[in-house]
Amino acid sequence: MWENASRCCRANGEADPETGTAGAQVTPSAEGYGGGMLDVVVFPSVLGMRPGVHAAADRLAAAGFRPHVVDVYDGGLTFDDYDEAMAHMQSLGYDTVLTRARQAIDELDPDRMVLLGFSAGVVPAQIIAATDPRAVGCIALSSVLSVAALELDEGWPADVPLQFHTMDADPWLEPDQVEAIQAELGDQVQVFTYSGTGHLFTDPSLPAEYDADAAELLWSRVEEFLRAIDED
Repeated sequence: MWENASRCCRANGEADPETGTAGAQVTPSAEGYGGGMLDVVVFPSVLGMRPGVHAAADRLAAAGFRPHVVDVYDGGLTFDDYDEAMAHMQSLGYDTVLTRARQAIDELDPDRMVLLGFSAGVVPAQIIAATDPRAVGCIALSSVLSVAALELDEGWPADVPLQFHTMDADPWLEPDQVEAIQAELGDQVQVFTYSGTGHLFTDPSLPAEYDADAAELLWSRVEEFLRAIDED
């Protein structure tokens, strides 16, 4: 499943002496910001807790939402190289990453939440959005999986809208997954494409991928999506 997600990652942390895995670390990014009533749970890409992730949380908080960044690597580790990052994520294993993600959300215990994932972070975002009754929306940035690829027991919930953003020439883009989820969800999914090749194009700390104009348009659409959910 990680291969379908977009093959990108990074992390760290001491293992729990009983479980052998490090616990998920929730960064309460909205602490001190005030924020609104809608919680937005953010999962970084395989590159980990890069500046772009924190910038995204700052933007969401300034827009009146309550973001929480989940560090499934545990320890704030970041990568510059996709191959090294993906190797690290694969060494952790899909089950460990998903377990840490769920533990972090259980600690937060939100009433209503939107799950937002960057690249490989889309995997836990989509799975939790589809299986946790507290989820009211999902935002997939730079990667998306079809419902079939997610291997869900009960399919995608009818009351959880999905928004997906990607560059049209992103080398990690998998058009078959985009076409599949559009066919599966119909009007329940919004797909936005931007002209360019950057993968994590909202992250200013990645100058080879960053596109300021596309990023601004993306976040304006994300905020509109969240406001519509918050007002529902």
